[in-house]
Amino acid sequence: MRRQWGQSVVVLGAMCLACLAGCDDKDNRRSAATSDTHRSGTAKEISSPPPRRSSVPPSQTTPSPSSNTPQERKVRTENGAIVILPPRPTKTSAPPSGDCRRQIIRSNGRIRRILFPPAPGLTARRLGARSVLVTYQFSALDRRCRPAVLELTLDVNDDPLPGTGIVSRIRGLRGTVTVSLPEGFAKADVVRATARTEKGLPSTATAVLIG
Repeated sequence: MRRQWGQSVVVLGAMCLACLAGCDDKDNRRSAATSDTHRSGTAKEISSPPPRRSSVPPSQTTPSPSSNTPQERKVRTENGAIVILPPRPTKTSAPPSGDCRRQIIRSNGRIRRILFPPAPGLTARRLGARSVLVTYQFSALDRRCRPAVLELTLDVNDDPLPGTGIVSRIRGLRGTVTVSLPEGFAKADVVRATARTEKGLPSTATAVLIG
């Protein structure tokens, strides 16, 4: 009786081991199938078509808001040279800037703080076919960056040829300069002005249309 019971236990244990092995095999197959599914899905993502390119050619892309501001233009002269025309001003008057313009310059490990003169306010109106009255003004004349002279250039903005210039002494916060246009500049339509200190330090340029 004991021998039969022992044989039964051995048979039952063998059956349990076989069942467990079969379950592990199923789990391994299920895990392998799941891994194959994930790999297949990843392969589909990699092989998906690239995103569509814009149908608008680069030369016809939508301009940025800043493109509404005046821009420089390149023109070719009769002899084939390329000339960059400055932006055309849009107003007949411009206010002066404030005080000195500060700029930090680093050179040879040293830091220098330089004061540049303020930009002049400017208006210009035509007195005759070949005469223009230019009025300039400044908000202040700080001795640290006091402007000494005013460089004026009158030009036809869309003409690649250089304009005609004049230098006038600055004697106060406000002044006028009458400019006689030489032959060939009767159609001048813009005035550009730069102030300089006695040492030659320049302001930023101011440009206006001739009214």
